[in-house]
Amino acid sequence: MHQKITIDSVEYGDNCVLGRAEPHSTIVITSGDMYVGSGPVNKYGEFKIYTNDYLEEYSVIEIQLIMGGFYQGSITVKLKS
Repeated sequence: MHQKITIDSVEYGDNCVLGRAEPHSTIVITSGDMYVGSGPVNKYGEFKIYTNDYLEEYSVIEIQLIMGGFYQGSITVKLKS
C-alpha cells in the first residue's frame, strides 16, 4: 500500500503546495483541465510544488500521485479565504 497524499499547507494566494506522499514519486497538480504544477517527492516523503501562478480563492485543485509512470491516486482540495 502506498503512502497517502497529505497536504501540510495550501491556501489561496499561495504559490506553492507543501505536503507528504510516497517517497520518490511525482506529484502533479491540476485545476479543472489546467496544469498548475508538478515535482518530485523526496526520499523523506516530502514535497514542495511551486505553482505556475498564485492560487485563487475558491479554486478546486486535484493533487495526483504518480509512481513508476502510473497514476496511483489523488486528493481534491478546495481553497478558502
